[in-house]
Amino acid sequence: MSIGLSGVTQAYGFVVSLTLLSFGSAACTQVERGKDVADAPARRVLLKNLSEQVILPAYEDFARAAMLLEAACGDHLDALTDSTRLQAQGVFRDAMLAWERAELFQLGPAAEISNFNPGGAGLRAEIYAWDQDDPCVVDRGLVKKLDESADFEKDVYFYGRGLGAVGRLLFDRSKATACAESDRVATPSAWQELLDRDLDERRARYALRCSEVIRARAKQLVSAFRDDFMPQLVSAGSGSRLFDRTQEALNTLTNALFYVDVEMRDLKIGGPIGRTMACMDKACPTELSYAQLSREALLANLTALEAAFVGAAPDGERGSEMWGLSDLLRSVNAGATADEVEASIAAAVTAVEALGNGFDQAPQAASEQGVAAFEALQALSDVLNTELLQKLALSPPMRASGDND
Repeated sequence: MSIGLSGVTQAYGFVVSLTLLSFGSAACTQVERGKDVADAPARRVLLKNLSEQVILPAYEDFARAAMLLEAACGDHLDALTDSTRLQAQGVFRDAMLAWERAELFQLGPAAEISNFNPGGAGLRAEIYAWDQDDPCVVDRGLVKKLDESADFEKDVYFYGRGLGAVGRLLFDRSKATACAESDRVATPSAWQELLDRDLDERRARYALRCSEVIRARAKQLVSAFRDDFMPQLVSAGSGSRLFDRTQEALNTLTNALFYVDVEMRDLKIGGPIGRTMACMDKACPTELSYAQLSREALLANLTALEAAFVGAAPDGERGSEMWGLSDLLRSVNAGATADEVEASIAAAVTAVEALGNGFDQAPQAASEQGVAAFEALQALSDVLNTELLQKLALSPPMRASGDND
């Protein structure tokens, strides 16, 4: 049984130490002694192609979607009709799925600020803070009219102004507040006053303000990755100020792919079906239940993972160049591992598709399909944690949980 995110945190030292011992000499010889791999130039080509053909386009797609979301939120505020709200909801769905494809690439400016994340700037959390969303924070903002604040980003926690907040503001038609009756800001009387006056308008205005921030952060992410981080990534081991060796840069990329390990497996699937410890006694919500997008979000994550693994070579140009991690594995005589990863990704896609459109409404009712999806993601995680890292002489990510079933 998975130990879940809290269990992963508690068992962190034990898991990582065991994993490091498992990979042992290969990673230590290549990384810790300061010797880069013999095929470093080819790996730099891989980093360049993935950066230019997969990661940057994912960020750019979302930046365009964020602009459309801001415009749709503005149109809805101007008209406040069911039609404009439905139109904004559709634009939000498109933007959300565009972000779910970019979500997998939490490296460089998208990664949290940490000594473990070279170039980390925390922009992912500024755009989408799941699973830290707190709907009460949004309701407090509605009561206090924080959307009118000149210091909106300082006055509102990041998880109260990202995509999660916009989704709830556009989709939630409930008249009840998410805050407890004892809340000192969204008190029953303050909330009733809002209901009597302009709840719909305030929700639309707040959604627009949030979308303005998201659009700005999306633009910042594109430029920070393209102009600052990507040049350091693709010159790893050859003049990069962030990466002395190509292995360090490649590790940064593969570390991001372990999103499949905790977020996808344990939180997005394991929690809602009661497979993780924190969700055994209480029902944990699906990721995007308000927009009915949880299954589609998982499929978007897997699409991004497949793109990173296989690469995005232009038609007829694959040849012998390094376009994806699959090519790199095959170049080191690990074609069987490449085939196994590709098969595991395909199996995970099939299992997630089988969840059906009702996963958000009743995840427990889909327990059989949910368990199958959980186990498919577990199998994918296992091959990434073992074969992929071992064959490429890479170190495990500090955030990976390993196999805790």
